[in-house]
Amino acid sequence: MIITTTDLVRLGILAAAILALLVLSEAARRLFGWPDEVTRKTVHVATGLVIFFAPPFFPHAGAVMLIAALFVAVNAAAYARGWLKAVHHTERKSFGTVYYPLALLLLAAPFWSSSPDLVVASIMVMAIGDAAAGIVGESVRKPRLFRVTSDHKSVQGSAAMALGSLTALLAALLVYDSSGLAFGRFFAAYPAAVVAALAAITLFVTGWEATSSRGLDNLTVPLMTAAALHICFVSGVEADALRFAAGAGLGLAIAAAAHAARMLQPSGAVATFLLATIIFGIGGWQWTLPIFVFFILSSLLSKWRKRQKAPFESMFEKSGNRDAGQVAANGAIVGALALIWHFTGDERLYLLSLVAVAVVTADTWGTEIGVLAHRQPRSVLSGRRVPPGTSGGISLTGSLGGVAGATIVTLPVLLFIPLSPRQFIAIVVFGALGSLIDSVLGATVQAQYRCTVCGKDTEKPMHCDAPALRLRGLPWLRNDVVNLVSTVIAVTLAALLLQLS
Repeated sequence: MIITTTDLVRLGILAAAILALLVLSEAARRLFGWPDEVTRKTVHVATGLVIFFAPPFFPHAGAVMLIAALFVAVNAAAYARGWLKAVHHTERKSFGTVYYPLALLLLAAPFWSSSPDLVVASIMVMAIGDAAAGIVGESVRKPRLFRVTSDHKSVQGSAAMALGSLTALLAALLVYDSSGLAFGRFFAAYPAAVVAALAAITLFVTGWEATSSRGLDNLTVPLMTAAALHICFVSGVEADALRFAAGAGLGLAIAAAAHAARMLQPSGAVATFLLATIIFGIGGWQWTLPIFVFFILSSLLSKWRKRQKAPFESMFEKSGNRDAGQVAANGAIVGALALIWHFTGDERLYLLSLVAVAVVTADTWGTEIGVLAHRQPRSVLSGRRVPPGTSGGISLTGSLGGVAGATIVTLPVLLFIPLSPRQFIAIVVFGALGSLIDSVLGATVQAQYRCTVCGKDTEKPMHCDAPALRLRGLPWLRNDVVNLVSTVIAVTLAALLLQLS
């Protein structure tokens, strides 16, 4: 990490200027009674503008990383102690002031020296887009509100986010055209592909802003903007930009159709769009088809013999109409592996993604088919009979259904690569193993409740419109977390086996 004496002098001046801005904003808040949101957004945009003009003055990544790390520490301390309320105070609990410099730190390390335009564009999208979303969303008298996670957003604010993001992208990429992505040359060669890619990136980062809560968008939006820009433009190949744009279009189509068919809740539709954009945008149909087959067949399976399953629905925390948490639990690992594969090129990651899909399929099919078994399932721990739908209960019918599901979703892969029989069997076995791990976690650490009204055991903390009594497990370890953890464990075990072999 290179830091010259000149860098240190400039860093000192820059740090003093930013600290002065923070102090002045706090003074203005107290003296003139300015709303916290106004002063907070002012500092937010001003900091982004500092990064916009920084590359000519700080050619080395080390200097940028140092000041970013400094303000991560300063903002964390100020937030913890209640200092500088002009920039830290919000109506909701938010760690955005810590995430913002953390995003810069994470982006500067790999990209500042080679592609400062990518870093500047990613930070500016957050600085301008998010500020526009906040100002417009709060100035509209009757905003159309929606919620993907815990924070409410508005349609008007998201529209402003999209327009601000596109403006920020164009400004940064055109000003720093001679470095990194060489945006101008790419646009001159492939104008249609660039327009399509920019539209896709704008929708993509707007979706991430809508999905993030408690200030997490200050981290997710810059990181995902950087990932999208890298996917579309760093290779200089037209096909990469078009594939990402196609991924966004496919994601929108799937999300809209599934929402209309009541397979996805609104939050699940947004999460599906984001996930499809990443997976297809990076890997095309080879990466997308297995999880697409899982989603379609599992959604149809949840509707199969629905009347017979109705008595058990009150026991399960989630239904077949998936929300954002379920989509993330089922597909986030595949999306993460696709991103890592894009940056590393390690082909083994594709096999691990197939294991992840096999796990969620085996678990979903095992549950959907197992509750229809004629005999009661047995506890995975004690072997005793338990009521159908009980977390940690397994049956031969459900287990065979899970294996069948893992097998079926792996078959489409043969259209793209010649899996050996050993690889195919290993994927199915790890899928079944992940489902078994899910059952063990469900029987031990997953939160389980008993309704205080009807007396039924359930995964839901609220039942019959009343708080349920927690019988066991950790309150935060709910169904979606268990699904995610079991997938991570199975994929990790498969990765160890790949490494050894």
